[in-house]
Amino acid sequence: MKNKHKNFYIVTAKCGHVGVGKYILIDFAINANSPEHAEKITLSFPRVKRNPETAILRLKEVTFEQYITQFKANQTDPYLSNKGYKDPSDKRIRTSLYSKREESTSIFQQGKRRLSHKQTRIGLRIKKEQLYLSETSVENNM
Repeated sequence: MKNKHKNFYIVTAKCGHVGVGKYILIDFAINANSPEHAEKITLSFPRVKRNPETAILRLKEVTFEQYITQFKANQTDPYLSNKGYKDPSDKRIRTSLYSKREESTSIFQQGKRRLSHKQTRIGLRIKKEQLYLSETSVENNM
């Protein structure tokens, strides 16, 4: 079988579904025409974070032997071979396997979280009520 692509790449990407604000770095073996095409292929894989600016960390051209070695390593990777079963014991096993490889995004490392729209609206409503109560208490004191 003749291979129509000439270039082999190893693309390091952030992968998710390991916890809020966490990711795992995975090296994918990609066979593509160009680095841009390799990046596009990687972003289409399941588990890869969807933000194209931050999802791809490294991209390097490699030899065929390095490509095959990485491809075989990915086939035995427990994170990539997980089918996502809903068994509680499976979750404990997954947690122990992934915890050594997890990394946090910068927002969560600083201890800050973005508020959801609902949380923002609730916070604004509470501030309005406090302002209203403080204004009515000032008027009653006069």
